Amino acid sequence: MSEYTKEVSALINLFDYVGNSAVRQCLTRFPMLRPSSKRSRRDVIPSSDYSRLYEYIQNQAGAAYPEVRARALVALALCVGPRTKEIRLADVEDLDVIRWIFTVKHPKGEDSYADARFVPIPPSFRAVLLEYLEVREDHNPRKSSALFPPARGCSLYLSGNSIRKILKSVHDSTGVIFSFQDARRTFGQSYLDAGIDSIEDVSVLMGHATTKTTEDYYCRRRNSRAAEAARRTWDEKIRSAEDGVRTHDLRISLEEVC
Repeated sequence: MSEYTKEVSALINLFDYVGNSAVRQCLTRFPMLRPSSKRSRRDVIPSSDYSRLYEYIQNQAGAAYPEVRARALVALALCVGPRTKEIRLADVEDLDVIRWIFTVKHPKGEDSYADARFVPIPPSFRAVLLEYLEVREDHNPRKSSALFPPARGCSLYLSGNSIRKILKSVHDSTGVIFSFQDARRTFGQSYLDAGIDSIEDVSVLMGHATTKTTEDYYCRRRNSRAAEAARRTWDEKIRSAEDGVRTHDLRISLEEVC
């Protein structure tokens, strides 16, 4: 939809430039063709695809460096939820394997509203990251500080195109097509589903300026969990009321005995 919006905008500008209102007249007559500015919430990675990616990450025996690197990249995409830029410009020191914290040092909006953020790494993703760090130095000819340095060329960091090629290799190995945005959506929703009740906490972990971005485009508490929370609240109120009644009856009984 974003590409369609850009193309329509370009047509409007072009036709306006030559003094032709045909595109605007068409959109007025057929409003359903007008691009919608509202984006829908992205889908999570389906559970079957997630399982295949997880199995791919854990299957480490005898892998060559490019595959170990791809597995480490996928592991961080799923358990940290970074944007492409954030993982591309990460340095090796940003992966703390003592406290198991990943520091997003170059977040989107770092020159204006955003600060560095810290995201914990779950135990099930740690082994592949350790394996990657063990072989990384042998494939870092320029001694780059990048967490994922290029194996050739003069750049110290991977390009966006190199990241896309790595994800293509993952697709070839697993049959799963996914992007970093898909992984971010899945990351946020998994934290909400796992029991983090505060959308603000999830929003901070994802590096969003407001919770509105998180809820509108990435993740929102599922209805089933909200309903369960409401049920627990009412159950607690009922138990509290019943305990109050029992306490009152007990006090009356003790007064009668005395």
